[in-house]
Amino acid sequence: MNSISIDERTPVLALHCSLGSGAQWRSLAKAMPEREVIAPDLLGYGDAPAPVASDSFSLDDEVDAIERHLIGRLGIRQPVHLVGHSYGGAVAWRFALRNPSRVKTLTLFEPVTMWLVRQHPAAAPFRALARLTASDMEVGLATQAARRFIDFWSGSGAFALISAERQAALAERMSKVRLDFAACLAERFSLPAPGYLNMPALLMSSIGALEAMRANIRILRSVLNECTTAEVSGGHMAPVENRAQVDAIIASFIKNSERQTAHQEELFA
Repeated sequence: MNSISIDERTPVLALHCSLGSGAQWRSLAKAMPEREVIAPDLLGYGDAPAPVASDSFSLDDEVDAIERHLIGRLGIRQPVHLVGHSYGGAVAWRFALRNPSRVKTLTLFEPVTMWLVRQHPAAAPFRALARLTASDMEVGLATQAARRFIDFWSGSGAFALISAERQAALAERMSKVRLDFAACLAERFSLPAPGYLNMPALLMSSIGALEAMRANIRILRSVLNECTTAEVSGGHMAPVENRAQVDAIIASFIKNSERQTAHQEELFA
């Protein structure tokens, strides 16, 4: 079998969580030095501009911006290994539905595709968080909204441990978090038919995953043709707080998937 050169390797497109930036995936890039890891800032985060029309903002707006970024970066509609965490996972799912032939592999870590479990009793805390975030932002309580959001995902008291400067920076971005919630809860697309997404997929969760998230992942798994799962130590923020384990699993999954694809192509050549 001919070895695959670095230039021929499919790049990784990695999408970050709410309140984050593309910098979240720097460690993943270090774990995969043989390939390009493209980690754009989602709208309203890092250096990316805020959404133009906030009153009608949707996940498709995020995907549109990502596709423009990829054209500018790659110049062509090149296939990618797609990775997403939390809100970035929801955006990645929407990207995959729009571009199934372009996604070589799909890796999602606790994606907040919570519209799939909108009526699940266990999703009530998520819906409440979205409602309270919107209420706080309407009356200008951005710091309170940030505290509630961080403590929800990272544990009670987590926000208090952050520096005052960092707390202020997070509070400034909560207006976009509000839009992230609204976009996810407004989704109405039904699940694709089994087989529509036939790329190798990896669904990851933490030991401390919420029951609503576990139900969400079970639904996603049911429509993915070739799907494996992995559980890691930590909570929802494991891709940030337990980078080494998460990055190693993602890197291994992508590498093994490429090897299997190359082997199959050689067999049928």
